[in-house]
Formats: sequence, C-alpha cells, structure tokens
Amino acid sequence: MAEHNAFNAGVDPVGLHNVTLIRLLICYILKNSEFPIEKETAATALYQCGIVNYFETIDAFNELVNKGLISEKDGVYSLEQSGEEILNELEVELSVVVKERSMNAIKSIIEAERRKRENRVEFQKVEDGIMVRCRVPQEKCDLIDLRLYMPNEEQAEVVKNNFVKNAPLIYNFIVAAMLGNDEML
Repeated sequence: MAEHNAFNAGVDPVGLHNVTLIRLLICYILKNSEFPIEKETAATALYQCGIVNYFETIDAFNELVNKGLISEKDGVYSLEQSGEEILNELEVELSVVVKERSMNAIKSIIEAERRKRENRVEFQKVEDGIMVRCRVPQEKCDLIDLRLYMPNEEQAEVVKNNFVKNAPLIYNFIVAAMLGNDEML
C-alpha cells in the first residue's frame, strides 16, 4: 500500500504519497473530528501542515463520495458505515504522526475560521492613515468596539490579524487596565 502514486507538491517526507492512504486519512478525520468537516477546509489544513497535496485531498473526497464511503450534505461531510468498516480494518496503516498533525491542523483552521466569524475588523481610510475598528459583536451590544489609528495598511493588517487571533486576551487586558486590576495585567 506504500506505493507513491499521488501528486506530491507541497507534501513533507512524512506526509502521504499514496491515494489509498489519503482516502483512509479522510475517513479517519471524519470519524474523529469534533467539528463538522468541509472539503475545502480539510484540503487547506492538510496542505498547510504538509501531509497531503491540496488537489489530491479534493480528488480523494470526490472518490470517497462516489464509492459511497462518505456522504455530503450542505457542504459538510460524514463517514458512512462502509467507510468506517474499512477504516477499522486499515487504520493501522496511518502513522501516529500523520494522524496527530492532521487532526491538529484541522482543529486549528476551524478555530481560526470561527474567530474570523466572531470578531469583526473594518478599515476606514482617513487623512494620513487607516482607522481600524475592532469589534466582538454580541446579540444586544458589542462586547468590544475599539477604534485605533494606524499610519499605514501594513500596520492595520497586523492589528486586524492580532485582534482576530487574540480578542479574548485583549478584552481581558482592557477590562483589567480599566478596573485598575494590576494582578490581571
């Protein structure tokens, strides 16, 4: 089963170079993920962590659907019983490193997508710079609504990325500073 028959651009040496193993990994991910899995999200995550070529992942999803081993509903994929049976027999072919890196990459990219949905950042050009508005919207009001002046787009992008990544930490820091709670700073 270890024959190299998959396109390998962007794949690390410990990654998967065999289409059967790639399909098996997708079944493993669908069985073990605590999150709903979309094809493009999985392909991006597996490519970014160097486990599988992006296009091989897309092809593997399509082939698994065609064979009835996985199914798709509203862009979210799930493992069928026949796919689970095959996985149970062949899972030992997947290394622990591949499984762990893949699951960590999937979790990381899904959490990053969630943070982008939950935290809003808008840019407004002003004289000599950019006004960056960072918000954490809630149902009735914004938990945070912060505006910062940045002299250029590069710094505005850094603020945006760090806010999306660290909104809870930023909120806690602001609250601690405003309440004079030096222990939280």
